[in-house]
Parts: sequence; structure tokens; C-alpha cells
Amino acid sequence: MKTHQWSTLEATFTPERKARIAQQVEEEKAQLREKHGLALRGVREFAKLTQGELAGKAEMTQPELSRLERSLERGEDCRLSTLRRYVEALGGELELVAVVGGRRIPLCEATQVSPPLMARAR
Repeated sequence: MKTHQWSTLEATFTPERKARIAQQVEEEKAQLREKHGLALRGVREFAKLTQGELAGKAEMTQPELSRLERSLERGEDCRLSTLRRYVEALGGELELVAVVGGRRIPLCEATQVSPPLMARAR
């Protein structure tokens, strides 16, 4: 299978197609912001903490905390340890859960799940 550079492909697009693609990208970014980033910032705001106050509790600088919130608003990845520090500084606890076949499996316990349970989860 031959591959192409994005710029080469994009050069063949009509202006209408480029506009549709740009609109789809913005819609997906908005969905990611709504689903991830705003939730994180919203939790901080619900706790009535400024970025500076939370940063002190999380042992990070205010710019680092701001970057974390903004990166998640853009749908970017972050380290679980950083996210855990953020949540714990709020007085919360970070939980990771996989939903497989309608079953909720805490990931921290997934290695302890018996094979029959994993088979039922599929």
C-alpha cells in the first residue's frame, strides 16, 4: 500500500472539502473539550479553588496546572500520575474503570479478576 503526505493529499481538496474537514475537526475538538477538559476544570471550580490554590496543593506550579487543564481541553494525553495528583489535591480519588460488555471492571483490580469473570465480561 502506497502512502502519501497529508500536504500532497490536501492540495487536491476543493475549498468546500477543506471547509468541511475543518468544521469536523472543530466539532470533534469541542466534543473532547466537553467530555474531558471542561470536566476537569469544572471539578476545580466546583471545589471553589483557583488554579494557584490547587497548584500549591498538588505540588505543581500554576502554569503547569493551567497547561494540564488546557491540554485536556484539546483532547491531549496526560500522565496518570499527574492526573492523580490533581484529583487528590482536590481531596478526591482517581478511579480507572473499563466497561466491557456492560460490566464495570476497575483497572487497578483487573489483574486480580478471575478468568471466568473475564470470559463473562466479553
